[in-house]
Amino acid sequence: MRCKINLSALPLVSAVLPLVFLGIVGLSKLLRGNPDIVGESLSELSIGPFAWLGQLAFLCVSIMTLVFTIALSRSVQWHDGFRSAVALLYLCSGCFFLLVFFHTTADHQLWTTERSIHVVLASTVAVAFPLACFLISPSFNKNPAWHGLLWYTIITGLLGIALDANWLFVISWWSLIGLQEILLISNAIIWIEVASIKMLKLSGHIKSIES
Repeated sequence: MRCKINLSALPLVSAVLPLVFLGIVGLSKLLRGNPDIVGESLSELSIGPFAWLGQLAFLCVSIMTLVFTIALSRSVQWHDGFRSAVALLYLCSGCFFLLVFFHTTADHQLWTTERSIHVVLASTVAVAFPLACFLISPSFNKNPAWHGLLWYTIITGLLGIALDANWLFVISWWSLIGLQEILLISNAIIWIEVASIKMLKLSGHIKSIES
């Protein structure tokens, strides 16, 4: 007997998971007794005390990105570049999943094989997400229902590119690595949250909840 999946619920899931991610990160910071969001990177939550919470956070983002991508691909009429954007978002989801298993080191000057893989995966996400935003923009521009998110999506991509400037943050100011990661992930998940709410409105979920 086949199990049918209600794909119409995917936007709701992708709208809830960013809040779950923030809750996991907050709980991890609280349990570790280190509220520093500037000096300690999100990646460091996957090592040391309560490392499983940091790994769970990466898994949460992976599932969030996957569910969001499936939902978005069903909600938007595809135009030039959208197929590539979907592929890049799936790539981001896969990289986040692998980050569950490949961790960084507490010493930023210590390079191990595992940390090198971690940096490659994280860097891939940092580049792929802004590119996906730019590639999604033509579809938003040609779809009246999504036109309202066109400039926000472009700005999100530009912010992602700006935050990817490693010469400004990672290389010169290691002490701000935590802040850089917070800004990068916040830029992405806020956009996902806004787009998910838009999908909920288009599907009628929010209207039915309000009534």
